[in-house]
Amino acid sequence: MYTVGQYLVDRLEEIGIDKVFGVPGDYNLTFLDYIQNHEGLSWQGNTNELNAAYAADGYARERGVSALVTTFGVGELSAINGTAGSFAEQVPVIHIVGSPTMNVQSNKKLVHHSLGMGNFHNFSEMAKEVTAATTMLTEENAASEIDRVLETALLEKRPVYINLPIDIAHKAIVKPAKALQTEKSSGEREAQLAEIILSHLEKAAQPIVIAGHEIARFQIRERFENWINQTKLPVTNLAYGKGSFNEENEHFIGTYYPAFSDKNVLDYVDNSDFVLHFGGKIIDNSTSSFSQGFKTENTLTAANDIIMLPDGSTYSGISLNGLLAELEKLNFTFADTAAKQAELAVFEPQAETPLKQDRFHQAVMNFLQADDVLVTEQGTSSFGLMLAPLKKGMNLISQTLWGSIGYTLPAMIGSQIAAPERRHILSIGDGSFQLTAQEMSTIFREKLTPVIFIINNDGYTVERAIHGEDESYNDIPTWNLQLVAETFGGDAETVDTHNVFTETDFANTLAAIDATPQKAHVVEVHMEQMDMPESLRQIGLALSKQNS
Repeated sequence: MYTVGQYLVDRLEEIGIDKVFGVPGDYNLTFLDYIQNHEGLSWQGNTNELNAAYAADGYARERGVSALVTTFGVGELSAINGTAGSFAEQVPVIHIVGSPTMNVQSNKKLVHHSLGMGNFHNFSEMAKEVTAATTMLTEENAASEIDRVLETALLEKRPVYINLPIDIAHKAIVKPAKALQTEKSSGEREAQLAEIILSHLEKAAQPIVIAGHEIARFQIRERFENWINQTKLPVTNLAYGKGSFNEENEHFIGTYYPAFSDKNVLDYVDNSDFVLHFGGKIIDNSTSSFSQGFKTENTLTAANDIIMLPDGSTYSGISLNGLLAELEKLNFTFADTAAKQAELAVFEPQAETPLKQDRFHQAVMNFLQADDVLVTEQGTSSFGLMLAPLKKGMNLISQTLWGSIGYTLPAMIGSQIAAPERRHILSIGDGSFQLTAQEMSTIFREKLTPVIFIINNDGYTVERAIHGEDESYNDIPTWNLQLVAETFGGDAETVDTHNVFTETDFANTLAAIDATPQKAHVVEVHMEQMDMPESLRQIGLALSKQNS
């Protein structure tokens, strides 16, 4: 007998998923058997549901979509912060919640993991605020509802929620008759917008294209780069968008961040008479608290959910892939003469000099290689590395908008599970690390080989930059970071732990990492408490003013 559970896991495999993240619970256990018994899927258990949600997010950023399974109530609410981050940053995660049987629900029995009120819809109501679609499966609607929510996730690049009563998983169902729709249809509206863009480009003396995060989310990097090569338009990106465009392309001028980017980049972008913001959003963390110099009246934003023209008029979004198809048809070439950002200076360690934030970030930038995945935690890591020139094929994972501290460790694990052949480099602060550190055990269980830089600067530097520099609420417990790998299952065969105080220490550590790529590496980097990138210091002041 072919069942609802089989239908769902077959659909997951169809859309490209091969690992399912989550935590077992009595309301999802028999559904997990369908995953275990499926030839194309395997279970990827996590240490808690929040970490599972973060890991699923990281996997989806690499593979395009992911799946997360939790249990009703306690499990799903543990994961909801991670789901909210995926919603904010447009990452499609299929959240499957195993719930009590239909008999229990219809009779409003007061079962465990409920609020004791006989209401089995209150948690799904919560999920509606942070998902693009929710459903509760029944024997009658299972096929159509599974297809609807999966297609919504793929078309909107947002998480979705499936409530699966555990008895429904075993009900008979007909096998899928046709493939899921995975891309928005396009046509006249995309063609019209392409003509509008062309009219602005033809009049512009100094145009610039800002490559946004949706280029990566909708997996159109190659097509977008081909269009840039065709038109020879200069390209920049914001921090919320790094990794969406090949930064070694000859038309890339450098990352734009007000007041801190290379002068050539700032001068060109701020004086552009037409800005095409393709697949992106303007947010505080990528614009130094909305201090960008380019003008709204010169900017056309083309995104999945909204189009905003320079005159301020807006209408609903379009298919970005369809828009590129229309733009490719147009005959336009620009004589690109934009000056580029300066070359990255080589890191030359100064003997016995304590390692500072700016020198740490310079060394990491020099350490990067083609096809690496760089993962930067919110704080000194994300601000210090936002201007890093990325090598060809690199991806960058950072929660620039949602900014949930601790996210990056599980997200990095999820990404490396999705792409084990790629080197993964994580830079995370000691405070953030303490929130999700138990997921380190997954690294050693799965024999992953990331490079993890843990910045030990005694607490929450981001918060100190905003308020309470010397207050105890910004302190954290002291951990012996030299023992964390061993504590969570690492040994001499699988991981090397390093202790860095000086520039020479760091240079030697990077050389040792290059010499042993078959191992994981945990690097404790000691920094002064208030040593931080100047960009973080300035946005801390801006946020302090905004919050007062």
